[in-house]
Amino acid sequence: MEEEEIKDRSRKDQRLLVEKLGALRPHLGFATLAELRNRVAHHDPDDPGRQAAIRNAVFARMGDLLEAHDGILA
Repeated sequence: MEEEEIKDRSRKDQRLLVEKLGALRPHLGFATLAELRNRVAHHDPDDPGRQAAIRNAVFARMGDLLEAHDGILA
């Protein structure tokens, strides 16, 4: 929408721009959702308790994640 190149921007800057444009609602705490994504992607395979805690945290935020997804699509 702003016709600017963003591929070289940091993920945080990209997120802030998307929030500014209204595709992400700041109240969803998308930065926290992104951090949860990183924790899942870089989990410790030798610690099932930690894996379970991470997945439970993701599950607890699933409503926010789906709302963010729907907002981006809209």
